Amino acid sequence: MRKRLKMALKSFFIGIKLMLAKTSSRGMKVKNKINEIAREMYMLAGYSVRAGYDFFETTHPDEQRALKQALIAWEMLLGDSPNLEATWVDWY
Repeated sequence: MRKRLKMALKSFFIGIKLMLAKTSSRGMKVKNKINEIAREMYMLAGYSVRAGYDFFETTHPDEQRALKQALIAWEMLLGDSPNLEATWVDWY
């Protein structure tokens, strides 16, 4: 069971990493990139939200969960906490 969960998580994070590579915009702020990832997490849960929605400003528990998942994915993939004011090109 633990091995299957580990494999599923690995596969999931590989997908997220590919998504990051496909959607990167060179001048984009890291905060905006994390919002993109949160939007994807939110959509995986069956919800939708408009483009440009700021998950950092929400009070809704499901939206907060999507943001937390995005932050965890970022830290797992890149091995560091995000600097929200940095430009995405600094991380890419």
